[in-house]
Amino acid sequence: MPDPQIDRGEPTLAAPQLSGVRLGSTGIAGAVVVLLAGLYAYGPGGAEPTKGDHVSAAQAAALAAAFSRGAGSLLPVELSTKAQREELIRSLRLPRADAERVIVQAENGARALGWLSLWDNFDEDGDVVSVSAAGVTQTVELRHLPTRILVPYVPGQPVYLTGERDGMGGGVTVAVELSTGPLPLPPLAVGQTVALPLL
Repeated sequence: MPDPQIDRGEPTLAAPQLSGVRLGSTGIAGAVVVLLAGLYAYGPGGAEPTKGDHVSAAQAAALAAAFSRGAGSLLPVELSTKAQREELIRSLRLPRADAERVIVQAENGARALGWLSLWDNFDEDGDVVSVSAAGVTQTVELRHLPTRILVPYVPGQPVYLTGERDGMGGGVTVAVELSTGPLPLPPLAVGQTVALPLL
């Protein structure tokens, strides 16, 4: 997994647009059904499908609708002990001096820190995304098992997610976990950027 790089520019926001409305219980149930369908739809006779994501137009539309209604926060971090601070410095995967600077900014309120888990909610076929916020970009190769990253961000400013590589076709398929629970995204095209619906 490549190390994060300093982001030199703001990505261009692409559809879908966000509404900032909290995902209701019906929306969550629908999103989870679509998520599970993507993971376990093996076709007639239970045979494993060919590699590559197979997202129907109906599934993509349901994912886009659920994402447009989703909202939540990044999961909180704890900075109260020296051991916790050291864990965060290691988790940033930046040069130590840069990571320490980010931690100091978080302690002073200039930045916030939050955990974000990401995974491939369809076929594990080599899809890659990047997460960009507050001048830091982190690249994640998606697996079925969630990858947790520490995200420094500025409260009130977007956290962007970009499709970087479509492993074996069908779009870059990804889900994230926010404070409100799992939130699948509609398949992303390579280069497509969306802002996570953060409260």
